[in-house]
Amino acid sequence: MRITMHLLTMTITDMYYPGFAHAAVELSAYIHSLGIFIISLRSGRVVSHTPADAADFRLWLAAHHVRDIAQDDGIRRSRKYY
Repeated sequence: MRITMHLLTMTITDMYYPGFAHAAVELSAYIHSLGIFIISLRSGRVVSHTPADAADFRLWLAAHHVRDIAQDDGIRRSRKYY
């Protein structure tokens, strides 16, 4: 399966994003603001990355099922409070 991004084409099995030192399997979650990604690694470390194309990097993260904490904070809620 191939995914085509704005500036590059890669297979879904590409574990490394160009210019980013960590493999997708090392990543736990991220948040993005003003072009900067703050990324939580499974080891507990937190790193930042400023890719040349934020949309491409976000697509790569999504392809590898890395959780966007702006969409999912990881807290399971059993009740709705109004």
